[in-house]
Amino acid sequence: MILNLCRDRLRARRESLPLEMLEEASHDDGPEQAQGRIDQSSAIRSALASLPERQREALLLCHFQELSNIEAAQVLSLSVDALESLLARARRGLRVALIGGALSSGARL
Repeated sequence: MILNLCRDRLRARRESLPLEMLEEASHDDGPEQAQGRIDQSSAIRSALASLPERQREALLLCHFQELSNIEAAQVLSLSVDALESLLARARRGLRVALIGGALSSGARL
């Protein structure tokens, strides 16, 4: 129930405010910097989508919904240790997906 409410809340937020709009553009930014931010946001969304569902949910609850590990573990019906393990795997998977995408596109990290 709580997990479904969190998912609904994330969906509503995503529909109302694109990720690119979350960061305010600096007046000094040129088109290249703005495009770089858009590309980075797109890469992060793709990397998140590539994670297994449970890992993605753990990451979203802790980092985007700002739940504590204890709260997120309760929402996912896990022990805190199991949640922390999911988070570690999710972060590793995210890092691999982002580095792999940067290497395949020729971008520099």
